[in-house]
Amino acid sequence: MKPAVSVIILVYNVEKFIEQCARCLFEQTLEDLEYIFVDDCSPDASIEILNRVLEDYPARRSQVKILHNEVNRGQAFSRDRGVSAATGEYIIHCDSDDYPSKNLYETLLSKARETGADIVVCDYHILNEGVINYGRGCRRPGMDPFAAILYGSIPAYPWNKLVRGSLYGKVEFQPVANIGEDKVVLAQIFHFASKVAFVPEPLYTYRLHDGSTCKLAGVRGLAYLLGENLSVIMDFMEANDLDRKYRWAISAMKAEVQINSFALPRRKYLAIYPENRFRLFLIPGFPLEWKLGHLTKLLGIHGISCLFRRS
Repeated sequence: MKPAVSVIILVYNVEKFIEQCARCLFEQTLEDLEYIFVDDCSPDASIEILNRVLEDYPARRSQVKILHNEVNRGQAFSRDRGVSAATGEYIIHCDSDDYPSKNLYETLLSKARETGADIVVCDYHILNEGVINYGRGCRRPGMDPFAAILYGSIPAYPWNKLVRGSLYGKVEFQPVANIGEDKVVLAQIFHFASKVAFVPEPLYTYRLHDGSTCKLAGVRGLAYLLGENLSVIMDFMEANDLDRKYRWAISAMKAEVQINSFALPRRKYLAIYPENRFRLFLIPGFPLEWKLGHLTKLLGIHGISCLFRRS
């Protein structure tokens, strides 16, 4: 009999954090779980620590799989490998430098079964240098969920979204880049989902630190990688005749790449999606501060435009 929920956990260079994450995972109130750890050739003691922690939870041992990549492949490949190995009715991801609340999976599964939803999304906390901020799983309630994931009104994190496993079978995804790849997958999943439900509770803590992928990429790298994956989303939308209906959402995704490119010289900045240069100001619901930042870049007021860079 297949487990109710498969949890896919990426492991790479997280020896400072993995013990807390693993204990929160193994102490979940939901018993019917499958844990799939994907070791992406971690160069530190992360796997040794994981195995040591597992000794304290003998009842969980039979539920744990540890997969080892032959070479370092990055999080896009590793997530995909974990999904391929998952056998659960529902699938969710977890990053091993973060930690879930101990009732996370029971709460999301209960909501899924109560509502019949294909996807259940919860709120979360962001931990950054000791400061905790609240993150909403959905910033614009009532919005078409597919449009919301494209706009970013539903942030494209995989760790606060319980997904019916069969939906992953409909996703066609060849990893292009290791930042923004979650949005490529989730955009397709949200398109195929019949119903999305929400739990307005912060049940996951996302930790930002110097080793976080987004910080390692830097501003220039972040913009490039987001652009690479946006092209995959646009190809998917065109193939499914979605590009005209969601043209403003496409403009919003282009604008996100532009906003993440503030560090570039003005000439290179203006070369990014030139068709979106003035359309950006008309995007419904797009943050005013980002529009002001874009305006200062258009005008060449570099000292001011840096104030609007997205953190």
